[in-house]
Amino acid sequence: MCSHETRVLVTLDLDFSNILAYPPDRFSGIVVLRLADQAHITVQAAIERVLQLLPNEPVVGTLWIVEHRRIRIRT
Repeated sequence: MCSHETRVLVTLDLDFSNILAYPPDRFSGIVVLRLADQAHITVQAAIERVLQLLPNEPVVGTLWIVEHRRIRIRT
């Protein structure tokens, strides 16, 4: 559904980090939150970090892996 509507998928489901099953270049962007703690405040903080990077980093056709201390971006 996200692909058809050109929306970025933000998920806690680690399966979406599999680039063989979900090649980043076929999607409008995939952001996988890989967090040890999935409490509301932790997820909110991770999303805020992503939002801060959006003006400078392209998300279309990329896979972002968001961890507690870093964000990895793969094309």
